[in-house]
Amino acid sequence: SIVRHAQLPPMPISEMRQVLKTNSKAYLQQDLPGYVFDCFAPVPRAEGKPTAAPKPANGSLKQRVLTAGTKQQIIEDLQAAIKGAGLTPECVVPGLIGPVNAFERAMREVFEREAVALVDIGFKSTSICLLDHGELALSRVVAIGGDRLTSGLAQALGVSYAEAESIKIGIPTEVQANLEPLVLPLGRELRASIDCFEHQADKAVSQIFVSGGSAGSEFIVQTLQVELMAECKRWNPVSFLQMALPAQQSAEIDSVAPQLTVAVGAALAVL
Repeated sequence: SIVRHAQLPPMPISEMRQVLKTNSKAYLQQDLPGYVFDCFAPVPRAEGKPTAAPKPANGSLKQRVLTAGTKQQIIEDLQAAIKGAGLTPECVVPGLIGPVNAFERAMREVFEREAVALVDIGFKSTSICLLDHGELALSRVVAIGGDRLTSGLAQALGVSYAEAESIKIGIPTEVQANLEPLVLPLGRELRASIDCFEHQADKAVSQIFVSGGSAGSEFIVQTLQVELMAECKRWNPVSFLQMALPAQQSAEIDSVAPQLTVAVGAALAVL
């Protein structure tokens, strides 16, 4: 699956989908046969405020459009699975959009006024989204996730996967040296994406917000902070919700909240 920007002529969304399907190489720099696409034309923003779209200098009118695409077979498999569960599929939301939607609601002031990075450490991969005053400027998926960190730690310590997962989150000082070499490659990949954004936008990323299951490890967050050379912090994607729950259940939700980032953001996309 892909999520990226493309320069397209102003036209209805249905036509944009067809244009991308028939000529993906011209707009996305790669052939994507058998893909289905969707598009979103964001309102141009300056310092968090909507602005008028700039007029083209050469008379060729185009607009910057956020595009998403995935293989038709994946969509059909999802539809079959949803229907098999007795439900009706309404829409499919790219997981990469989840952290952005959730962050806008949970931390609106930062979302609108700063250039920040959202890092979501998933099971098999990690996504990074660069936001510039409320606009998704760059996104990337790195094929390193919590599973690789846990598996590597289990192998290094000679313990079971479950034991390594527990150690990863509440890591004792004596095993930090085993986990650090596993986290550093992820940090380098994320740093490359941040460097790309900072070079293109000519501005520095002020903060990095980390979510996902591995964000529960303070050591992992701090190791990323050193490698990325910017403040890294865990954030709560459900902080904007009003929940009438007993204290114990509220505490449980707070403890697992970083793992809900994609789910919360996907739900917001269909509200």
